[in-house]
Amino acid sequence: MNLLAEAFFDKEVYASEIAQATALGAALVISEAWNETPFDKSGFELRRYFA
Repeated sequence: MNLLAEAFFDKEVYASEIAQATALGAALVISEAWNETPFDKSGFELRRYFA
């Protein structure tokens, strides 16, 4: 993750320890297009990596 943060220094790099986090992230990105209910973020934690 630290190498990714260095390679993409102009982006924010986060990691999660929950199963299917990639699918969840993709769903969150497009959720505004199909979901009117705000997402409850209390169920998981993200860790940010810096370059």
